[in-house]
Amino acid sequence: MAVGGDDEKPKFRCLDAGRYAVALAVAVIVVVVIVHAVATVLRPADLIVRLDEGYVSVKNVSNTRLSFTFTLWARNPSGRVRIYFTDNLANISRPSSSSSSSLEEDDDEFFVCKVDNFMVAQQDAMVVSVTSSPEHLSPDVLNKLSGGGSIGNALLKFSGSRIVENYAGQNDTAKRVVYYCPAITVGGEDPEDAPDVACTDQQPPTVSDTLVIKVNLLKTSSRLRRALNKVMLTKMIGKRTTVMSTRLGVNQSTVSLCGASVESVVYFLLSLLYKTM
Repeated sequence: MAVGGDDEKPKFRCLDAGRYAVALAVAVIVVVVIVHAVATVLRPADLIVRLDEGYVSVKNVSNTRLSFTFTLWARNPSGRVRIYFTDNLANISRPSSSSSSSLEEDDDEFFVCKVDNFMVAQQDAMVVSVTSSPEHLSPDVLNKLSGGGSIGNALLKFSGSRIVENYAGQNDTAKRVVYYCPAITVGGEDPEDAPDVACTDQQPPTVSDTLVIKVNLLKTSSRLRRALNKVMLTKMIGKRTTVMSTRLGVNQSTVSLCGASVESVVYFLLSLLYKTM
């Protein structure tokens, strides 16, 4: 009986080890499923938009009309919601001359067209091709593009009403959004293997913003130079006072007091002068 009992113990030990292995495998699967579910829920419910090659092609339709064609890539990174875009518009504008002294509208819009509604499923991408022939173009734009010229550093704005399908299958309230595609090229030769231009919801700085930043930097640097001149002048006056006091044989404590009093007077006078500037 003792021998038989000893033979059965290894069998039970194998069963226990198998149970532990199965439980561990199930626990790992549960953790993986939970992590995947959390990652899916936390994915942004927004589109990733790019302009193909950062380029808008232009062709002559007639002596007074041009045809504009461009391609947008829209990707939905969300794993559970669909995104709808309706009432879409595309605007193209060229930057105004930086030599302009006025701080008015910085962009000269010369192209506007409607874009068809579209839907992007979860973890999917959509190619949106747009071709439009506006009836009215400014003479300078028409002459430049019809002759094979191009407009560089232009800005494409893609706007629309974004509707996100929530996790319950219901559509949320429509929200008007704008994607900016900066530094694009309109017309000219088709760039081969050019990188796509990322379009974001952050408006790029305009010429007015750049001018304001430069003015603020100039003011700041001017104030720093004034403050540095104050410190240098104060140190020079303090050194001269110390040298003169030493030559005259004045006590060291008197020299320090005299130097301190001179510095305070100089700071006071310079502060009054700075306020009047």
